[in-house]
Amino acid sequence: MPTAALMRGATAALRPWMTYPAWTAMGLILLATALLSPQMVARIAPYPFLFSLVFLGLPHGAWDHRVVAAAGGRHLSLRHLMAVCTIYLVLVALYGVLWLAAPTPAFVLFIVISWLHWGQGDAAYLHLWSPVPAGPPSWLTWLVRGGAPILLPVFRFPEEFARIASGVTGLFGPARAADWLPPPWVRGGGLLLLALLAAAYGILLFRAFRRGSGSDRTAAREDAAEVALLYLVFSVANPVLAVGIYFCVWHGLRHIGRLLLLDTRNRALCAEGRVAAAGTRFGGQCLPILLASLGLLAGAYGWAVRDSSGTPDGLFVYLALISCLTFPHFLLVCWLDFRQNRRKQDKMSPRSHR
Repeated sequence: MPTAALMRGATAALRPWMTYPAWTAMGLILLATALLSPQMVARIAPYPFLFSLVFLGLPHGAWDHRVVAAAGGRHLSLRHLMAVCTIYLVLVALYGVLWLAAPTPAFVLFIVISWLHWGQGDAAYLHLWSPVPAGPPSWLTWLVRGGAPILLPVFRFPEEFARIASGVTGLFGPARAADWLPPPWVRGGGLLLLALLAAAYGILLFRAFRRGSGSDRTAAREDAAEVALLYLVFSVANPVLAVGIYFCVWHGLRHIGRLLLLDTRNRALCAEGRVAAAGTRFGGQCLPILLASLGLLAGAYGWAVRDSSGTPDGLFVYLALISCLTFPHFLLVCWLDFRQNRRKQDKMSPRSHR
């Protein structure tokens, strides 16, 4: 099968796996919010993060050691693996040093990186599965779609944000929840900013819808519906529950889909309709780095226990570790975006058709 046809077949086979579970998960969050008491929701809220340790959440970044080689169509050599892992560990350690030296800036930077990275993930998903010609630019997609699961809970549920922020920074020094409560003008300004960005996004989608036809209009409708769904969920749902589920079933799953298309063998399996087989193979490829990450988490928790007068909340330790891992992961995905966009532009240039 020609490469272009194989890519189209793999993309078509993968799309339902990347889309419908994410929509269903958001619907279940809304259902739980409507049917369960706030106390019950608060009790079950941390469990998606526990689930993310071994499925979709943490593992979605455990393929990073293969990204550079796969993007270049090269075999993963031992030399390449050692080089990538060394750079990765250095960047993780640098972020760990930042936590020790300045926990407040480290947490704020984690929020900013997560905002951009989760929006970045959706931009890549849209580019692959439902591109809208002349729709919103990628940078606006980053801000709007990443703003729903990251910034909206900060401004809608400031007390819960302050509890989480003080809990994570409290692992590295004295911290009070009151110091993390955004003042009313910040909450109001933040919500207004998100509303303006979402309105601009919607206007651009509406213009693309008016100018398009057929599949272009369908893509614009789905894009707008997803944004509306995300903003509804993160406006009303328990933020810990919503973020934990989004991390696994929305962001993690969609990034895995992108990586399956990057690998030659996994892409071929998807094109044959064997998506589950490709996912199983992907999981096996992730296993060594995933086990190493879990080892880091165990070590971090042991350090926190030794350095604390009480038993630290495992969720806070996990978030601190995720922040360290997200830093190089975000940089790597930025590199992948740049490389793939440049290759696309090279193929579209007149010189490439000579």
